[in-house]
Amino acid sequence: MADRQIDLEKASIIDVMANLQADANNGLSSAEAQKRLAQYGPNALEAKEETFMHKLIHAFMGPIEYMIEAAAVISAIIGH
Repeated sequence: MADRQIDLEKASIIDVMANLQADANNGLSSAEAQKRLAQYGPNALEAKEETFMHKLIHAFMGPIEYMIEAAAVISAIIGH
């Protein structure tokens, strides 16, 4: 890879391709692709597993949820 690091999200496509040492017309060779796969791993997102309790707790968090919870508490206090 190139020595200098650039912000790949904001750089031009020409700068990105030069920084990654890739060819826009031909892509990577099989050997280079295998080398990068071994070095960096697959280009995949890992799914995050959430427990049931985590999902349940997050269902009651947020500004609208807080207003509903406050209304329920106030309603219970005044007996309405």
